[in-house]
Amino acid sequence: MEVPVKHAKSILSFTQEDINRFWSKVAIGDSNECWEFRAGKDYDGYGIFYAQRTSWRSNRIVVALTLRRDLGKDKQACHKCDNPSCCNPNHIYEGSDLDNKRDATERQHYSQAQYKRAAEHPETYLRGEDVHLAKLTEAEVLAIRKFWSEGYTIRSIQRLIPRVCWETVSSVVKNKTWKHLL
Repeated sequence: MEVPVKHAKSILSFTQEDINRFWSKVAIGDSNECWEFRAGKDYDGYGIFYAQRTSWRSNRIVVALTLRRDLGKDKQACHKCDNPSCCNPNHIYEGSDLDNKRDATERQHYSQAQYKRAAEHPETYLRGEDVHLAKLTEAEVLAIRKFWSEGYTIRSIQRLIPRVCWETVSSVVKNKTWKHLL
């Protein structure tokens, strides 16, 4: 019987070929410039590198190779430059989740800062039906809230608008979405 191969979940187990292939995907510049990852990126703009049957974020690879050790699960590879695809070791450091959030908030790069800007300048943000992925109309949202105030359950309201799931209705009645219609 063949024993399955265990796949290492460590950046330090990368072969020299993996490391060379990783750096070949980085546009290396001056030490003070951002070094862009030129291959695949995730939805947040972070470089994604595939090695050892696993996908890795490029910033974590850079920190692990620089420190010559893996980052713990409770550690993050934080950017000083706010450029998620940057791979310059001078721009990335190991930090905790709290360090990363504090740093991002100080530079107004965190979602709380975005919410604050949205509240201060609502005209600059699309809302409601103007969002191309909106599943409801304003009239439907107002009807959902009216039915909720009259004692209907979330499931019974959802059955009135079968094209949306109950989670969508729940978000409306709990005022998590469509807040501009409160």
